[in-house]
Amino acid sequence: MNDVDDLTKRILKWQETGENFDLIIREISQLVLTYPKKHYGWDEEQCADFFCFFYPQCLKLIRCFRFQGSAFQALLNNSLRWQVNSFYRNLMKKQRLDESVYQDCIIENEVVCEQAGRPVAVLEPTASVRSVIRVDESGMARSCWMRRRLLLLTLKTAPFITEAQIAALARLTGYDKDILFAMIEQLRIMQESHFRRHRDFCRRVNRAYIEICRLHLLILNEVSENERRRLHKRLDKVRKRLHRAEAGRAAVQLMPTNSEISRLLNIPKGSVDSGLYYLKKSLSKLQTAAAVSDEL
Repeated sequence: MNDVDDLTKRILKWQETGENFDLIIREISQLVLTYPKKHYGWDEEQCADFFCFFYPQCLKLIRCFRFQGSAFQALLNNSLRWQVNSFYRNLMKKQRLDESVYQDCIIENEVVCEQAGRPVAVLEPTASVRSVIRVDESGMARSCWMRRRLLLLTLKTAPFITEAQIAALARLTGYDKDILFAMIEQLRIMQESHFRRHRDFCRRVNRAYIEICRLHLLILNEVSENERRRLHKRLDKVRKRLHRAEAGRAAVQLMPTNSEISRLLNIPKGSVDSGLYYLKKSLSKLQTAAAVSDEL
């Protein structure tokens, strides 16, 4: 017993007499608090959280310790090594759960922002629009060619048109509102698979982004050079995954294609192409005239 350290002696004496418990707890607490910082580079807040997690185990170790030739600190260090790993796994599990909840919020907001950022035509005819499209008093375009071209534009932007805009377009194109709404709904159903694919790429982008943020935080707090290199390799892979997801999201066609519109209207695809081209050309005149008037 002469080679036994002071902490082990005090614990054995406490088990016999119940003396100096406060001194024992104070010394063990200091060892527990400094262990994660010394071996894993944790900050003070993480060490304090681990101490609260490990404290009940300290009491069990003190009560159940039996001297068999090894000091109490050897038993404590062995237990700390296992408990630190367990605490870290639980912490990462909770962090991933919190990230998944936060990720769902990001995905919902991102989908809304993606749709809100899409251009939607202004459908109420102003005085300048009337001069280019030549709208009569009832709000309908006079030219049958212009009405057809506006119909093509309506179907092209079908996924993002509101019910109020459908009523305005019905007046502008001269089509029955119910018929126009039915065609728009048919195109929306056809585009649903595209939107699901777009949402899937949005989720992939957000997962990769969250993983990149987590890896940056781990690299910042990591003290082991080998572990830092491993994390950097992981970071490069996640960045590539993010770029692939972004490229896939950008490639998804959210607007109906000209071929889909031609099949819906039972007209040649070339008629859709030329109709949209000439409408764009007519509306560009309106943009040029507005720019000249602003300069004057």
